[in-house]
Amino acid sequence: MITGINHITFATINITRSIEFYCNILKFKLIVKWKNGAYLSAKDIWLCLSCNTNTKTQALEEYTHIAFSVDSQSIKDIRETVVKENIPQWKENTSEGASLYILDPNYNKLEIHCGNLKTRLKYIMQQPYEEMEIYLPDDQMEL
Repeated sequence: MITGINHITFATINITRSIEFYCNILKFKLIVKWKNGAYLSAKDIWLCLSCNTNTKTQALEEYTHIAFSVDSQSIKDIRETVVKENIPQWKENTSEGASLYILDPNYNKLEIHCGNLKTRLKYIMQQPYEEMEIYLPDDQMEL
């Protein structure tokens, strides 16, 4: 049985630039760095940056992304830094909760989100998605 996400690995063409982005913009902590990679962490998230010359040269035209959780003050702080540093944004928020959609230096799509599954379920129960089907019994909808 899956018990969680072990780690996330992003390929990078420039390890130094990627470390600066994740540490300075998103406040990850640098744990270890070597010639072709680095390990960073934020709370229970283990992020691996791995040098690779075959990285994307632009963002993909799809919705696939990683969403990082933050509190309401942190999203304000990150938003301010994103604007100040001209970090590219790939989408405007139209869903429940405060979100910021940004690109990292290697065109990975990231979402900075203030909310969780419980708040999302509460929201979509009031504004259901098209053809939505619910698989949890009513007494378990609180998670």
